[in-house]
Amino acid sequence: MSLTGKNSCHWTEKVEIKKETGGSVIQNPSDPDATFDGHKGQGYQAQIAETCADSNKTQLITCVIPQTASDSDTQVIEQVCEALKESDLLPKQMLADTLYGSDDNVQKCAQHKFDLISPVSGKAPKPGKKTIGDFKVDEETEIVIACPAGYTPVKSTYNKKTGKTRTDMSAEHCFSCEFRKICPVRKVKHGYRLYHTSKQRRLDKRRRYEKTDEFRKVYSKRAGIESTNSGIKRRTGMSRLRVRGKGSVYQSMILRMAGWNILQAAKTEKALEYVRQQMAGLCQRPDKGVIKSLSYIFGLKRPMWMQFIDRSKINVDWLVLRPARQAV
Repeated sequence: MSLTGKNSCHWTEKVEIKKETGGSVIQNPSDPDATFDGHKGQGYQAQIAETCADSNKTQLITCVIPQTASDSDTQVIEQVCEALKESDLLPKQMLADTLYGSDDNVQKCAQHKFDLISPVSGKAPKPGKKTIGDFKVDEETEIVIACPAGYTPVKSTYNKKTGKTRTDMSAEHCFSCEFRKICPVRKVKHGYRLYHTSKQRRLDKRRRYEKTDEFRKVYSKRAGIESTNSGIKRRTGMSRLRVRGKGSVYQSMILRMAGWNILQAAKTEKALEYVRQQMAGLCQRPDKGVIKSLSYIFGLKRPMWMQFIDRSKINVDWLVLRPARQAV
């Protein structure tokens, strides 16, 4: 504001145009809660956890965390852990995408006594270079016991304030070492020194585990959640909801996930056996009203299929239950 004269003033305003507005901006005046994500677009999203055990007859969703599109994936693990704990559904292992696999998230899951298995994000060390994983380290104290060549450090101390371990190596050993050019130890005034943190050690350990056949076998199950995401969008209409506002959208998401679980549970042999028994009973005691109701529930276009049948002559399961099973 600038003054011009005794009793007058003049307002000056400057509008700054940003190249990128970010995700937390209004996308639609009719739904101010919707935000934007460069990969997923505008609107909302849901973080889901699903069972993936081979022993399960079907896989069910165990946790749903509705979010706006701009909410970060990396921050949701704690909410998922608390929700699963409240439902007494904490797993032994959780398979997650790279964005969820930060070291902080792995430690949070470890506090809940289960393993978070995910690829490590970030740039990996150059091939052929030695890393902290090649050193022998006491994981409880973070003290280096021996270097890759087997030499004992002159001194190794852990600083609780900084979270770093300082390791001093003998100049005599390091100067003539065969790994000197590829070792992370650096020359200082009075010898050779290495700094490392517990986070660096854990990440290096995980990167090494990623290269094993065991990791590939375990992590291969993670791809199953993609088919679940696709199925939910197609079967429940999740990709385009007919409500607006965070409260209504979140409620609709949770209800549709519950509906998906019902559809999955209906595919089990136990549910099909129950339908088979009910349908067989109707064939013995035909009731037009009940038959018409069941044909509507199962979406059968030809209710005449479900008519009175002499079970001694015709395969009831083939003629009556096949369309019902397909509808389920």
